[in-house]
Amino acid sequence: TSRVVVRMQGVAQSGADAKLSRRTLVRNFASISALVALSGAANASEQRIEMRELEYGYCTMRVPAMYVEVKVPLRNAASSAMSSTIILLKDGRAGLAGNTISLSRQPIPDGGIRSVAELGSPVEVAERLLGAEHARGSGALNGGGDLKKYVRSVEQRLSQDELVYYTAEYAKRVLGVPRVVLTTLVAADGQLYALTAEEDAGRFEREMGAALRETAESFEVFSKAIRAMRDIPIV
Repeated sequence: TSRVVVRMQGVAQSGADAKLSRRTLVRNFASISALVALSGAANASEQRIEMRELEYGYCTMRVPAMYVEVKVPLRNAASSAMSSTIILLKDGRAGLAGNTISLSRQPIPDGGIRSVAELGSPVEVAERLLGAEHARGSGALNGGGDLKKYVRSVEQRLSQDELVYYTAEYAKRVLGVPRVVLTTLVAADGQLYALTAEEDAGRFEREMGAALRETAESFEVFSKAIRAMRDIPIV
């Protein structure tokens, strides 16, 4: 797997020119000393979370062991439309069910994209995700403004079967409470998949950040070609 990671601090730097190079890690910090300080703080505050492997007929991922799968309604209660969410997991600990991992899948119209790279650069796609948050209202982005300032990091990776994955980590607020969102997008066989993990910002920083990033990095969709090679039923 090839991967490029661009991490932001404060106002995001443009990542439009980020190129995918094999096993290259790019971190955009103000200075090496800031990187060392931040890494030390993260190591001191974050606990190692036990992970478990989940595998379905169309994808696999590693998730925190305390997350439990819950039943997903087939239809949206408000619109009666078919729900695009196919997997939903919640933190099973008392009082933490608002922290979730979900996977949605939507068909791509005929003539649409074949890869998320066709949507723009990782930073541009992150801004679109933030724009959608802002369009939903409820003050999620404190009035909008420069969307780049909410982007914490972006990642682009290429799987062994040549699928391009974009991951955006960004900040928002829900009822005034700061949250962190990790969204991974990939297009495969005419479907757009979106894996989204959402956590309270404080808990993300002191406990769950590394585990949820591992979930995003481990997420893999099985293309029809891979399923045929591995004799996995096509669903």
